[in-house]
Amino acid sequence: MGNHLVAPVTDKNTSLFSANGLEAGISEMQGFRNSMEDTHIATTIPSAPDHTLFAVFDGHCGVAAAKFAEKHFVDVLSQSAEWLTYLATKSPVHLTDALTNCFIRIDTDMRNDPTILDAGCTAVVVIVTPTMIVCANAGDSRAVMSQFAMRHAIALSHDHKPDNPDESARTLTMGE
Repeated sequence: MGNHLVAPVTDKNTSLFSANGLEAGISEMQGFRNSMEDTHIATTIPSAPDHTLFAVFDGHCGVAAAKFAEKHFVDVLSQSAEWLTYLATKSPVHLTDALTNCFIRIDTDMRNDPTILDAGCTAVVVIVTPTMIVCANAGDSRAVMSQFAMRHAIALSHDHKPDNPDESARTLTMGE
């Protein structure tokens, strides 16, 4: 986990985002880490401006991997064959395929980037379209949804952690 501070840095960087009838508050805090290692995205997607993308990348062993994912995610997604297929079909299956393959491509690109070396990050991405909400995640970053009238949060993601029986079985099956 690396070195940690004796007391947390509790200053918050907070901003608001609004697009496509959605409003989101974004707040980040360094906590006990020596430096801020997390990044985020809140944007519309240029090739589908009625689609809104929210993402959080939780850096591990530094901010390099999180910054890489933040910088490249939208372009890698938008330029993929799976995304173009999704745009033609508007199928949730094709959107899921586009997100899955984007995660794989970003991971491969990070492994080939010598500036990242021993760093990594978790990722949670939510795309809100005019007709659906799709979430993809790797690691233990979480997405929850709430509407103003709702009195509770709805989990959109499930942690990928070794103490999760499904995740443990999946990684053992893959030999990881």
